[in-house]
Amino acid sequence: MHQSFLKVSTVCSLGIFGMQFGSALGFLVPPMIVKNHDKIEDIGSDLYVLCWGLTAIITPVAFMVFFCKLVTK
Repeated sequence: MHQSFLKVSTVCSLGIFGMQFGSALGFLVPPMIVKNHDKIEDIGSDLYVLCWGLTAIITPVAFMVFFCKLVTK
C-alpha cells in the first residue's frame, strides 16, 4: 500500500516539474531565437526557424511516447 502512494507522489511531482520547466523554457527560448530586426522579413525568418525547430524536436518525442505505449500493451 505504501509503495503505490510513493509512486503516485513521484509521478505527480514529475508532472508538475515538467509543466513548470516547459513554461520556463517557453519564456526563455523564443526571445533567444526570434530577435528584433528592422525588417519584418527577418523576424519572419526567425519565427520560421523557431517553428520548424520545435517541430523537429517534438515530433520524434511524440512518436517515441506513442510507440512505447503500443509496445508495452
